[in-house]
Amino acid sequence: MNQAMNQLIPIDAQERAEIIKKLADDYQKQVVQKISTSEQYLQCGERYKDLNGAEKELDNIRKACKQPYSRLAEDVDAVFKPMIIAVQSVKGQYRTVMVARDIEIEHERIRQQEELNRKAEAARREEEAKAKALRDKEEAARREEEAARRRAEEATSAEERKIALAEAEKRRKEAEAAAARAETREQKSETIIAPVVQMAAPKIEGMSTRDNWKMAIEDQVAFINWAVHNNQLGLLEPSSSACNSLAKSIRKETQYPWGKIYNDRGLSSRA
Repeated sequence: MNQAMNQLIPIDAQERAEIIKKLADDYQKQVVQKISTSEQYLQCGERYKDLNGAEKELDNIRKACKQPYSRLAEDVDAVFKPMIIAVQSVKGQYRTVMVARDIEIEHERIRQQEELNRKAEAARREEEAKAKALRDKEEAARREEEAARRRAEEATSAEERKIALAEAEKRRKEAEAAAARAETREQKSETIIAPVVQMAAPKIEGMSTRDNWKMAIEDQVAFINWAVHNNQLGLLEPSSSACNSLAKSIRKETQYPWGKIYNDRGLSSRA
């Protein structure tokens, strides 16, 4: 044992612990890789019981050596515990009101952002509607231009052809003007973006907030159905205690498509 331990642990406890450790060292040298005879089995069993008793004795020595310090630690805890509880209680009250304010500010930020988003979307749709109306006007003017040009081609006199060509040119200019205005509206609609609302609680030096999302399962069956449907099978990992309880009720080495039931046999002995 090191010097610090020597100061904490009585001499007789140190000596007894060293004797027990030496027993373990001696038995370590005599461990066999495989038992071949009944005599070896009995010998190993006796040594196992010796080691089990040694382990318990060491633990008892440890507890006995620690007990005086444990009582002192408990006395110190008893002095500080009510003070710590008082501080934690007040701290909790401050935390409650500050978190409530954080939530209130966040809800207001979301509300304002949603309102700005709605207004931006309405403005965007208005520009898109105006652009569509101009595109419709452009298309109508194009059709009228084509009709006028056909009339010019079919005209039987120079005067009729002149009038038809003038009409076609007029409709062409109307179509181009509508197209230019429509393009302007379309470009404008693409640039309409809601500003980002900047709103947060005041920053306090040395403090920060953090999210701590948790899940509360109120209907186990509904949760399992949800997890399977959403391919969240990792959330369905079975409880080891429940599985072991089932294995104990079956008490038979059994293979299943999903695994097996087996006996992980151990040893116990009374020291």
